[in-house]
Amino acid sequence: MVFKCLALSLAMYLITIQPAHAYFEPSTFWMALQGAVALVAGGLLALKIYWLNAVRFFREILKKSAPKTDKPDQ
Repeated sequence: MVFKCLALSLAMYLITIQPAHAYFEPSTFWMALQGAVALVAGGLLALKIYWLNAVRFFREILKKSAPKTDKPDQ
Protein backbone atom coordinates (compact mmCIF):
# COMPACT_ATOMS: atom_id res chain seq x y z
CA MET A 1 0.00 0.00 0.00
CA VAL A 2 2.77 2.45 0.94
CA PHE A 3 4.77 1.48 -2.17
CA LYS A 4 1.75 2.11 -4.43
CA CYS A 5 1.19 5.50 -2.81
CA LEU A 6 4.85 6.49 -3.27
CA ALA A 7 4.87 5.26 -6.87
CA LEU A 8 1.69 7.22 -7.66
CA SER A 9 3.09 10.35 -5.99
CA LEU A 10 6.33 10.06 -7.98
CA ALA A 11 4.44 9.52 -11.23
CA MET A 12 2.24 12.57 -10.61
CA TYR A 13 5.29 14.66 -9.75
CA LEU A 14 7.13 13.64 -12.93
CA ILE A 15 4.08 14.24 -15.11
CA THR A 16 3.42 17.75 -13.77
CA ILE A 17 6.99 19.15 -13.96
CA GLN A 18 7.06 22.50 -15.74
CA PRO A 19 10.07 23.80 -17.71
CA ALA A 20 12.24 26.10 -15.63
CA HIS A 21 13.19 28.57 -18.40
CA ALA A 22 16.52 29.01 -16.65
CA TYR A 23 20.02 29.34 -17.99
CA PHE A 24 23.54 28.72 -16.78
CA GLU A 25 25.64 31.75 -16.08
CA PRO A 26 28.77 31.98 -18.25
CA SER A 27 30.95 31.53 -15.19
CA THR A 28 29.38 28.13 -14.48
CA PHE A 29 31.16 26.55 -17.46
CA TRP A 30 34.51 27.99 -16.42
CA MET A 31 34.03 26.81 -12.83
CA ALA A 32 33.30 23.27 -14.06
CA LEU A 33 36.31 23.42 -16.39
CA GLN A 34 38.55 24.60 -13.54
CA GLY A 35 37.32 21.73 -11.38
CA ALA A 36 38.04 19.21 -14.16
CA VAL A 37 41.56 20.61 -14.68
CA ALA A 38 42.21 20.50 -10.93
CA LEU A 39 41.00 16.90 -10.81
CA VAL A 40 43.36 15.88 -13.62
CA ALA A 41 46.30 17.78 -12.10
CA GLY A 42 45.68 16.25 -8.68
CA GLY A 43 45.47 12.77 -10.18
CA LEU A 44 48.72 13.23 -12.08
CA LEU A 45 50.44 14.51 -8.96
CA ALA A 46 49.21 11.53 -6.96
CA LEU A 47 50.49 9.14 -9.65
CA LYS A 48 53.87 10.88 -9.63
CA ILE A 49 54.18 10.59 -5.85
CA TYR A 50 53.23 6.90 -5.82
CA TRP A 51 55.57 6.20 -8.76
CA LEU A 52 58.52 7.85 -6.99
CA ASN A 53 57.75 5.92 -3.80
CA ALA A 54 57.66 2.65 -5.75
CA VAL A 55 60.97 3.44 -7.50
CA ARG A 56 62.60 4.30 -4.18
CA PHE A 57 61.27 1.08 -2.63
CA PHE A 58 62.65 -1.12 -5.41
CA ARG A 59 65.99 0.69 -5.44
CA GLU A 60 66.40 -0.04 -1.74
CA ILE A 61 65.54 -3.71 -2.29
CA LEU A 62 68.01 -4.00 -5.16
CA LYS A 63 70.68 -2.17 -3.16
CA LYS A 64 70.32 -4.63 -0.28
CA SER A 65 70.46 -7.67 -2.55
CA ALA A 66 73.49 -6.50 -4.56
CA PRO A 67 76.64 -8.49 -3.80
CA LYS A 68 79.10 -6.65 -1.63
CA THR A 69 82.71 -6.63 -2.66
CA ASP A 70 85.33 -6.39 0.06
CA LYS A 71 88.36 -4.32 -0.83
CA PRO A 72 91.61 -5.63 0.59
CA ASP A 73 93.36 -3.34 3.03
CA GLN A 74 96.55 -1.78 1.74
